[in-house]
Amino acid sequence: MNADKDRLPADPSFREPAACGEAAQPASDVQLLALIEASVFVSPEPISLKRLARAVGEVERRVATLVERLAANYDARSSGLMVRRIAGG
Repeated sequence: MNADKDRLPADPSFREPAACGEAAQPASDVQLLALIEASVFVSPEPISLKRLARAVGEVERRVATLVERLAANYDARSSGLMVRRIAGG
């Protein structure tokens, strides 16, 4: 197997993690929405807001707002997917 041939093309928007002493750039809403959506899909069980916020490295309030936006997006396009709050979490 040729490693170079199997490698995906570089993503021009990708930025290496911040080096020591360099301020990290905050994630955009689009990036966080993608992380949140992926986290929900890969979780084998319902995921709490607290755990989701920890997984994506953001405060719960921002994650809650983005989860609401994701749910509204699914509803607006009559998606077969739904985001629901269950058991108080």
